[in-house]
Amino acid sequence: MKISFTSRKFAEAYEMPAVDDFIDRLEQAILRGDGSVPTEDVHAVVFAPVRFQAGYDMEEVDDFLDEVAIPLLEGRIAYDPEHDYSRQSRGGVPQQTEQDPEPRSGPRGGHPAERGGFFARLLGGGR
Repeated sequence: MKISFTSRKFAEAYEMPAVDDFIDRLEQAILRGDGSVPTEDVHAVVFAPVRFQAGYDMEEVDDFLDEVAIPLLEGRIAYDPEHDYSRQSRGGVPQQTEQDPEPRSGPRGGHPAERGGFFARLLGGGR
């Protein structure tokens, strides 16, 4: 399976060999179609975090498992051994979905009734 994750060294990251082993098991299960890696295993897998040594970006690995691995196992997308399943090849950050909350709009700094109240009184501006 063609997949690459960003390597992190000084931030918390997933242990590389554990992720690589799981991806290899996942690919074999997809190729055989035998259910040897059920979707429950993908949801339940826990990788050891590492610091101060090279590891895979946690968010990229988690996104791959949710957005690619599970749909592959469920047959919602077809497996292509020549396709690059890396985040960059999937279009980067997922687009906003209908379930995502609307972006916040309006003035920054809290509710209009709160703006200037506390600090104005604190600094002698009072009301």
